[in-house]
Amino acid sequence: MGAFSKPTDLKFISEHVSAVYKEAAAAKQKDFRAPPHHLQTVIDGFNLFVWPLCPNSEDLKDYLNENYNAIFFFGNKVLKLDKDLDTAWFNAYKEVAHAHYEFVNSRLDSILEWGGSVDGAEAFIKGDSQPVAAASSAATSAPSTVSSGAASSEDVQKYQA
Repeated sequence: MGAFSKPTDLKFISEHVSAVYKEAAAAKQKDFRAPPHHLQTVIDGFNLFVWPLCPNSEDLKDYLNENYNAIFFFGNKVLKLDKDLDTAWFNAYKEVAHAHYEFVNSRLDSILEWGGSVDGAEAFIKGDSQPVAAASSAATSAPSTVSSGAASSEDVQKYQA
């Protein structure tokens, strides 16, 4: 969020995760060949990615803890299958979830700050890399006296054009 200015409406974050959540839930209900405990473990983990909607660091810490711990209910059911591939799958999923949890949790004091000057967070979340390219090019071409890495007004105008 360091590259982007804060959007006026953050609902695009939950909409993106919600769409994927609905697809996974539909697969669980319709495709009986899909392993239900595995799918539910993944579904329970989706909320880990909606953390930017938390209003403050204290709420974020509680939110992260609750949603990280949620993956273990069905994750433990996967482990109880006692099959090597299932155990390896859950352990890999747990490692990814834990890395994400630790990344966000270790930055609680600043991660909710939108300190950048580039518009386009929504476009980036939806798969457009141009906003980040604009911020990145600004950071690499900035004079050495500028340490913030923020995009210049010319870079912002290039992206908006």
